[in-house]
Amino acid sequence: MKIPSLVTGAMIGALGVMSFTLPHEASAASQVEVLGAADQNAMTHFNVFLPLTHQDTLEQLLKDQTDSTSANYHHWLTPAEFKEQFGPSHADMATTTAALKAAGFTVTGEKTQSLMAQGPVNAVEKMFTVHLQLVKSETGKTKFAAAERHLTMPDALASLGAVVPEFTTHSAHVHSTVLGPIVKGTVPEGKASGPGARFSTADSFYYANDMREAYQTPSFVDEIVPKHERHPAQIAGVGVTIGILMSSTIDPDDVALSFNSTIGVPPVQDVQAYSAHSKLPVPTVTVQEVEGGSGKFGNFAAAEASLDTQMSLGTAPGAQEILYDIPDLNDDSIIAGYTEIDEFNAVDVVSSSFGGCELDYTKPYNNGVDMTGILKVYHDLFRQGN
Repeated sequence: MKIPSLVTGAMIGALGVMSFTLPHEASAASQVEVLGAADQNAMTHFNVFLPLTHQDTLEQLLKDQTDSTSANYHHWLTPAEFKEQFGPSHADMATTTAALKAAGFTVTGEKTQSLMAQGPVNAVEKMFTVHLQLVKSETGKTKFAAAERHLTMPDALASLGAVVPEFTTHSAHVHSTVLGPIVKGTVPEGKASGPGARFSTADSFYYANDMREAYQTPSFVDEIVPKHERHPAQIAGVGVTIGILMSSTIDPDDVALSFNSTIGVPPVQDVQAYSAHSKLPVPTVTVQEVEGGSGKFGNFAAAEASLDTQMSLGTAPGAQEILYDIPDLNDDSIIAGYTEIDEFNAVDVVSSSFGGCELDYTKPYNNGVDMTGILKVYHDLFRQGN
């Protein structure tokens, strides 16, 4: 596929009144509100993932695609080509389909390495030996989750290495926090109390060009002569589409202000004149809702979505962005987002600024249940995008 990299982890830097901390890694389960037992006849929707095949060949291809001396350098595969060469075998897909249908489910679609299925709660409880509850996540979205916090995979699917990421409440977290305003007179003149004390005014701001200066990134008015070209071109992100995966949408007004605005009181001012200096329009952001998205702007991840958008577009002037807005940061939502990114193949690079601890998927953190199969699904999705 054409996505050269999937970038995970928090970006360095902050805009507005934000900076980064690394919170203590909590338990594997996110904080959800249990609303009660699931209606036995309610309809569920879930995905069954199977492992990729021809792993050694795939690893070699990934190396060759980034080796400028290789004949396969930058020879990206389409999603269809990747599926045919490295997706689960047709036989394994057929076996999985048959097992799901026999258990009372309808298979509604097939992707590179997964099948989409739907069926009633009672069929899920019988097939996966669980009791489902209706729970509400921190974004206010409701979903079905196993009271046991995991599924028991039937032998027919376990033998194929199948993984179902739904029905668990394992969740990642964002790394940004909001700094409070600096109260005038509380910070000694000439001294800073922390990353928020950039100005001794009511607010503190870090813009994308501050990060460019800190990391000595070339100015967006600099020019180079591209390889095999005769004329210089501005160093910019024109022609590139950045993907952001987050459980929040953004406020377009925030994006506009981060590129063209003035803050502070003379002589201490920060003037943003992106359009005047770059001769480029303020980048546009397309919001792509995944499984209904997270709802209106303003939830716990709103600061992270804003930060990722403004820093990405501010350090790659002229680039466009697709924000993949997922319902929450539970594994099933994150995996759904990555799957959509891989399947539609519309972006060149992806930033995902959230995280968690891999140990949270191991037996000691899940009452003796090994949940590392979910990590393997992430691994396979990243390889599809690389």
